[in-house]
Order: sequence, then structure tokens, then C-alpha cells
Amino acid sequence: MTEKYRKVAYYPGCALEGTGHAYNRSTKEVGKALGLELVELENWNCCGAMEVKNVDPKLQTFLSARNLKIAEDMGFDTVMAPCNGCYHNLKKAEYDLSHDASSRETVAKLAAKSATSPTKPATSRPSTHWIGSATRSAPTSCASASRIRSTG
Repeated sequence: MTEKYRKVAYYPGCALEGTGHAYNRSTKEVGKALGLELVELENWNCCGAMEVKNVDPKLQTFLSARNLKIAEDMGFDTVMAPCNGCYHNLKKAEYDLSHDASSRETVAKLAAKSATSPTKPATSRPSTHWIGSATRSAPTSCASASRIRSTG
């Protein structure tokens, strides 16, 4: 396993904190078995995977960007999100902030209005990853463990 992936920001999201509690626990146990230190994001918020995305996609981008910024402020450039909805929204926010000026503008405006958001929107965009192949020791029974995207 590379040193870069020994300690990663962990974003459980709402589902894993509620109905997916067993998935949250098993993810932490598998991480531990692989030698990973999963550090939960401080003061994270919902990514807006369901209702928010349908009402206001830019607000959903802000919510996910805020979580990416929290990871950045904690010194991480990798965010592990086991929930597929959360993973998708974090990746979408990462993409939107890189390719869409109106998304960057909206995120900046919402960040300025929010007392709980970071002082600036996520700009360096820590990348989201599926952890596994970076460890080189992932069990073959972990299907998602082979999915990893590296941005540099």
C-alpha cells in the first residue's frame, strides 16, 4: 500500500449513519483489516443525494463542495465515500467546480451566506477514491475494492 492511502478522509454520509449502519461498520472493519486509517470528516453535512438534487442541483453541488473543502482543510487529498449516491455527488461537485463557472459562482455565493460553511469554496478539490487496488492486498471478494481513480 502506498503511504498516500494509509490515512484517508472518510465520508459516511447520511445513509451510512442511519439505515446503512451495518455497511458503515463493515467498511470501517475492512479498512482496518487493510491497514487503512479512516478519519471521519469533521462536521460533515448531507451531500444532497436525493431531495436537494431534485429541487436545486446547484445547492447539491454546494453541499458536496463543502464536504470536499472540509477534507482539504483537514489536510486530505483523498475522500472515501462508500455510499454510491454520496460518491456520485462528490465526484459531480468535483467535476462541476472544474468545468462550470456558474457552479463555482453559486458555490462561492452560498459559502459567503452560510455561517457553517468554509470561508472559501473547495478549489483544489480533493479527489474521491474507491480504496482497494492501491493497497495491493485487497481481498478478491471485495468487488468495489478494484475501483480506484487517481487524479495525480
